[in-house]
Amino acid sequence: MSTELTATQIEAKRVLAALEAAGEFQDPTILDAVARFKERFTALAAGTETQELTPERAATLAALKANHERLAHLSNGVTWADAEKALRANPAEIDKLTKLLQFRPNSDLTLTGRENGEIMFEEVAPDCPGIKNITYDKKAQILAEESGKRCEGNAVDVAASFGTKPMAWHRYETLRGKVPGLDQRTLAWLLTDVDTRKTGQASYGEHGIVEEDRAHARSDDWGVRLALGVKEA
Repeated sequence: MSTELTATQIEAKRVLAALEAAGEFQDPTILDAVARFKERFTALAAGTETQELTPERAATLAALKANHERLAHLSNGVTWADAEKALRANPAEIDKLTKLLQFRPNSDLTLTGRENGEIMFEEVAPDCPGIKNITYDKKAQILAEESGKRCEGNAVDVAASFGTKPMAWHRYETLRGKVPGLDQRTLAWLLTDVDTRKTGQASYGEHGIVEEDRAHARSDDWGVRLALGVKEA
């Protein structure tokens, strides 16, 4: 990471120095103003100030908050305040979620907890969302197509197009009993570990249960559930 200061950081440091040199103040109103300016310019000087949200990003936060309030039983103890703090600190992640909401609007994308220092957002609609008739990955897609089977892509590439990954199998299992009708009419490719994939198999979910099948399997009701981890702020 570059250690070169931006023009904004240099100016913020100059203002901070001026505030420090201003001497002691007694008026409470002035003291309060100085404290607020110091907080703002300290963040600017460090390059850590949270950016103002664009209208599109603000709309995405509002949509995610509404989903969270409707599906709060899936948040595993993580508050919306924690989730919003993480998103505001990582605005590029909001853009990924915006794209997901735009192209997979019925996916019930929502806050589902935390894992390994990340706040998790995952697709929890009863039916697996998005396009169907896909294999697990590109290698499997090529194998299916070479055998004369038409398919619409693969789960790993679909996930990558949104800057996400397929949902982890152990996280899928936590939805069982919490999402009525979970994959009763669909199947969902799930993130598969390297050793399993070497066998030619891949993980998928059906009825809330994780199973394995040939990675080049596909059908008109087989899609992928997507997940995004956002670093905690």
